[in-house]
Amino acid sequence: MKKEHIIPISKEIAALILVQEQRVADELDDGCVYVFPRKDCSPLKQDTFRVKLNELAYEEKITDSNGEIFRFHAHAFRHTVGTRMINNGVPQHIVQKFLGHESPEMTARYAHIFDETLKKEFTKFKETLVTNNGSILDLSEENTEADNTDLQWFKKNINAQALPNGYCRLPVIAGPCPHANACLDCTNFCTSKQFLTEHEEHLERTKEILNRAKQNQWQRQVETNERVKNRLEQIIHSLKETN
Repeated sequence: MKKEHIIPISKEIAALILVQEQRVADELDDGCVYVFPRKDCSPLKQDTFRVKLNELAYEEKITDSNGEIFRFHAHAFRHTVGTRMINNGVPQHIVQKFLGHESPEMTARYAHIFDETLKKEFTKFKETLVTNNGSILDLSEENTEADNTDLQWFKKNINAQALPNGYCRLPVIAGPCPHANACLDCTNFCTSKQFLTEHEEHLERTKEILNRAKQNQWQRQVETNERVKNRLEQIIHSLKETN
């Protein structure tokens, strides 16, 4: 038996629904209770909905990652919403309630999709990483034996930031790092034009990570790297102003 499921919607969607309701009222009988009805006021069939979406994809040349015309399936919209919520840090139990899943296992697939996506993106971002003791981190898709600390790198809760000679891979769940770019916040730190190139390179790499964090709405990484970026910009500006 189908159950009633209530979910919140954005103001933009609410406004569009009102427009559609008015359109239905203008074109069909006042007693029509569906937002997207057929001409006889019966509910729109799923097949009709799918056909219309795919006609739109063909007309507007909506393609997939391979350049082929995208094939829409109504249920895929739920997957998109679930994946986006997980990507944006919404707790899994909230996503479960939002999607009306009976069990957490049904929702867990979205967390798995996110981990795999981030893993691929980071592998492209930096193919080979070496730790401070010289060991190489294997971030390839085939590597399933990485320890928990390494796996944190592939999850959203990693506090990625550029260092002068590498990257920080501390998980956010470990709390603020007392050492990350510590020299930039130390009152004993001083520098000169001799190191201007290093500071500029550090700034560019920080901006690269900051842009990636903003694109993915990773707020913790944005805050961390904004602070580093501002400090580096102050240092670079002062060095360039000196004689």
